[in-house]
Amino acid sequence: MRIGSPQSAAAGTVEGDTGASARVPLRSGAGLCASPDLLRFPMPLGGAHLRCAPIVSRHLAKFGPSGFSLLEMLAVLVLIAIAITAVSVNVGRSLEGAKLQAVSRDLVAALRYTRGQAIVKGEQKTFEVDLENMSYQAPGKDAVKFPDKVEVKLLTAQNELSNDRAGHIRFYADGSSTGGHVSLIAGAREWRINVGWLTGEVALEELRK
Repeated sequence: MRIGSPQSAAAGTVEGDTGASARVPLRSGAGLCASPDLLRFPMPLGGAHLRCAPIVSRHLAKFGPSGFSLLEMLAVLVLIAIAITAVSVNVGRSLEGAKLQAVSRDLVAALRYTRGQAIVKGEQKTFEVDLENMSYQAPGKDAVKFPDKVEVKLLTAQNELSNDRAGHIRFYADGSSTGGHVSLIAGAREWRINVGWLTGEVALEELRK
């Protein structure tokens, strides 16, 4: 395709391969690239004409998304680290609470087993709590260790104390007991296992969540 040179009347001729021609308006270079947002560069076939293209970088600088500074990125990373730490602490507390609750339920089961044995066998049975070795024992069963980082407190009748670090709760053949309670504490959580002295009933109570 051949592009004709501009005429004095600001019109030109564009000729195709068929030989036919058509007249189209062509403006001079000065008026064509008058906008400050257009970039002027010569056409490869002529040299006399100028073509214009938008300056994309200027538009991007004005309207495009801005980048993040190093300070902003550090602030985001700090916030993410704080969020992860908070989640980890909450998960750790939940696991700790679930573990303490499980131990408390095992203790309830052992006390109820002791009471059941006293009723079935028609004789007194004792449930031993050893704070020195951090363990408890139901009649005819092996001693069970309390988990680490768990504080244990025993309240029982004065005559049921073996020493200042051990004692037991006694159950009678009719199901009654000497009464008392065992408290399990871990962090801010506390569970208490109550044993009624009159009925011997064993109940689990959460004191602190």
